[in-house]
Amino acid sequence: MKNLPTYYFGHLIALLRERNIDVDSWLLDKKLNEKSLYTLNGKVNLADFEDLMQIALKEDAQKTLGIELGHRLQIAHHGTFGLALLNCENLQQIIDFVAKYLIIRIPFIEVNYIYQGDEIVVLAKDTFWKGELHAFVIEAVTAAMFNLFAAIQARVPDLYIGRIFFDYKQPEFENKYACFESAEITFNHAYCGIATNHKLMHKSIPGVDKLSFLQAEQACQLELEKSLEFTSYAGKVQQILMQTNTYRPKLPEVAKQLNISQRTLDRYLKQEQTSFKRLLDQHQAVQAKEYLLVYGYSISKTSVMLGFLDLANFRRAFKRWYQCSPTEFIEKNST
Repeated sequence: MKNLPTYYFGHLIALLRERNIDVDSWLLDKKLNEKSLYTLNGKVNLADFEDLMQIALKEDAQKTLGIELGHRLQIAHHGTFGLALLNCENLQQIIDFVAKYLIIRIPFIEVNYIYQGDEIVVLAKDTFWKGELHAFVIEAVTAAMFNLFAAIQARVPDLYIGRIFFDYKQPEFENKYACFESAEITFNHAYCGIATNHKLMHKSIPGVDKLSFLQAEQACQLELEKSLEFTSYAGKVQQILMQTNTYRPKLPEVAKQLNISQRTLDRYLKQEQTSFKRLLDQHQAVQAKEYLLVYGYSISKTSVMLGFLDLANFRRAFKRWYQCSPTEFIEKNST
C-alpha cells in the first residue's frame, strides 16, 4: 500500500497547528492541496505521511499526539463506519465489524480477539509501523476505541474497559494516559489490546437500528472495494495473508485469489521492490510472536501452524527474525 486514506487528516492537521508544527511548509514541499486531503476518498503518499509524522513527533516534546488525536475522534467523526458501530447488536458484532473494515480508516492494524479467563481481550496487531510511529498509531486507535465504549456505555452501563496493554516501554510522560480513567494499564506487554468482561460479549445493546446498520455496512463495503482498487499488490497480498492465519498460502493460490497469473503477480511485486517470499516471511514473523505469546502455543505447534515441515527450519527462521531462539524469546517476554 503506497497511499493512506486521509479520513482523519482534518483532525490531525488541526492538532498539529495547535502545537505550532509547520504543516504549511510540509504541504508546500510535497505539492499537496490541503482541501484534496479532506475529500471522501482522499489519499496521501505513505512516505509523505511518514515525513510529516517524523517532523511532528520530533517537535512534540511530550509525545502525546496519538492519545490526543484518538481522544478527539468521537463516534460521529467516523462517518458510516461509526454509524454502523453505533447500531451493532452486541460487542461481538462490533469487534467483527472493526476487524473487517478498520482498513478503510486506518490500514496496517489487524484486529481480533481471544478469551483469557473471565476476560475477552481485543488485540490490535500493528503489521507495519515501527518505533514512535507505532506508538502514535496504537495510542490513537486505543483512545478512539475507548471513546466508542464510552458512547455505548450510555446504553450498556456495565460495559467498560478493565485493562489496556501496550507492547512498548512506559513513556517518560506517564500522565498522558489519564484519559483512560480507571483502566489498568500495562506496558512492555507481549501485545497491544484492551480487555473487558467476557460476559458482555453477547449482551444485547438496546436502541439499535438494524436498517441503519445494514445501510452503513453496505457503504463501508463499497469504500473497502474502492480502496482495494488503488492498493498496491504488496498490500493486497498482505490482506490475503492476514486472512489466512491457520495455514501457509502459496504463491499460486494468492495469485488465483487476485485473478492474475503467478508470473504476473511475481512481476508486479518485483516492480514494487518486494516479493511474495519476503511478504510471507514478514507475516510469519509476526504470527510466530502472536502464537507463542498471545495464544500460548508450544514451539512445535507454532511451527506446524506456520507451515514449517521441519522444526529445525522454524528455529532457524525464528532466530533470523528475533535474534534469539523461540525458548529464549518466550522467557524474555514472560518476565
